[in-house]
Amino acid sequence: MKSGKRWEAELVPERRERILIVDDEATNRYFLETALSREYETVLACDGFEAVTLMREKRPDLILLDVMMPGLSGFDLCRMIKSEEPFSEIPVIFLTALDSVEAETEGLEAGGIDFLQKPVNPLLLKLRIGNHLELNRRNRLIREQMALLIIQKEELERAYDKISQIATIDELTGLRNRRFFNSSLTAAISMARRHGQPLSVILADLDHFKLVNDNFGHHAGDAVLAAFGRVLRDTVRAEDIVARWGGEEFIILLQNSDAPSAVLLAERLRVACEDISLEMHGVTVSFGVTELKERDDDESFLARADRAMYRAKREGRNRVAVG
Repeated sequence: MKSGKRWEAELVPERRERILIVDDEATNRYFLETALSREYETVLACDGFEAVTLMREKRPDLILLDVMMPGLSGFDLCRMIKSEEPFSEIPVIFLTALDSVEAETEGLEAGGIDFLQKPVNPLLLKLRIGNHLELNRRNRLIREQMALLIIQKEELERAYDKISQIATIDELTGLRNRRFFNSSLTAAISMARRHGQPLSVILADLDHFKLVNDNFGHHAGDAVLAAFGRVLRDTVRAEDIVARWGGEEFIILLQNSDAPSAVLLAERLRVACEDISLEMHGVTVSFGVTELKERDDDESFLARADRAMYRAKREGRNRVAVG
């Protein structure tokens, strides 16, 4: 919490505050200007229409408003002021010879912040003006701080979203990472069982990938991994989860897909990799496919895909095996 001195320092106006005096009687305008001109800058209007023009040009900090005026009454003018967004926060003090609860009620309902009887006591008027200006400054400062807090909150949310994305994205390929896949797998299994839908997984491993790094360097190896990532993004459905499992291994979770459908996709991926030769290094890919069984948990489901993928390796690589 800020100390009183800090509040006082921030609330001191940078310029003389401006008071718009609206009254159809010249004598009243002169009296009010004389009473206030030492402390405030004063702007005078003889009727409501001139007041609207001066308000838009001068942007006063407070308005002293006569009630009984020809053409546009003080109440109507106040309603107009409060309906315009840039000026709706300007405090309006009514000055009137009317002495009735009904008149005061109408003035406050129109948006006035105070109601003083004519003839006005100059000392009382200055005190009321000072109080309302200080209150308005505090309210303005609070609004500015709230707006700043909203901006900071939005910036923090964007930063958090970015951090969350970084935490679940593989930087090299732009695919999801193992952490994201593991966090999604349990929910996907639960949903598949709840709706009675099939769920399949494809585990892919680039064949002889170590030779690429050994013969051409890690930069070439990274290019091959990124190329395979693009093949996966271009081929797999948007609703399925594609992730880099680690090293040269990748994994695909296919929702509402049985093993035969998963095998067809794996074959498409295998042929696509042959067609582009994975950045001209002649790398092929081995795939292991399996479908969720009734008693599977996360670990057994993935273990069966892993065994199928290694069987594809043993059987000559560049092929799809089902587990």
